[in-house]
Amino acid sequence: MPELLIGCLLTVAVLSIGLTLSSSFQHEVATAHAETVDERLARYTGWLAVLTAGLVAASVTQFYFLNRAEKTSQALARLAREEFVATHRPRVIVRFLQGPFHDDDGHEFYWLTLANVGETAATITDIGADLARRNIESGIWTIPGLDASPKPVSPIILESGQRHTVTITANGPVTDIDLLGDATGTFELCAVGCVRYEDGNGRTRETAFFRTNRGGEGFEASKNKEEEYED
Repeated sequence: MPELLIGCLLTVAVLSIGLTLSSSFQHEVATAHAETVDERLARYTGWLAVLTAGLVAASVTQFYFLNRAEKTSQALARLAREEFVATHRPRVIVRFLQGPFHDDDGHEFYWLTLANVGETAATITDIGADLARRNIESGIWTIPGLDASPKPVSPIILESGQRHTVTITANGPVTDIDLLGDATGTFELCAVGCVRYEDGNGRTRETAFFRTNRGGEGFEASKNKEEEYED
């Protein structure tokens, strides 16, 4: 790595300077007989201090470059992992929406089947869904209204290719007003929901759906991208 090479070169340079200074000092000692022993010792100690300081500076510089190289390597590894997960991500979709059906209590329900068509596992953390009617012309929901906000669930792990089916039941039973609205084409039955899940990076994604039924079998998906979407 360039940082390690620079640190090594600095260490070699300091050692070379030390050897050069040592040779110079020995030459001065041989020629300066007039100096006392204490003076020569003081001079030698000074050069030794300079050499030691140089070695310390080289060591600190080398440590700095090594530490920076380690942080750079960790950052690159983390970036590579995030890019891998981003390109090999999970993708939870609404595979099937079957219904509407009626249970023994007079409630309508449908089966919501989710599928992971991505390349990695998805962990579903929140599911919100409902089945309710609204006035086609005004868009007003009939009583008891719509409640499709996501709510926490026990984590559901979907490996690539796996499916999970949930039963979604209307909050209230079908009333005579509902039947009249259906017969006259005033109401439409709406299956609405949102699923939140996490990828391998802990990033939260959403899949939402908005399907309508105006009589007959099955539901038709909304063309509004704010109602029907996949992150």
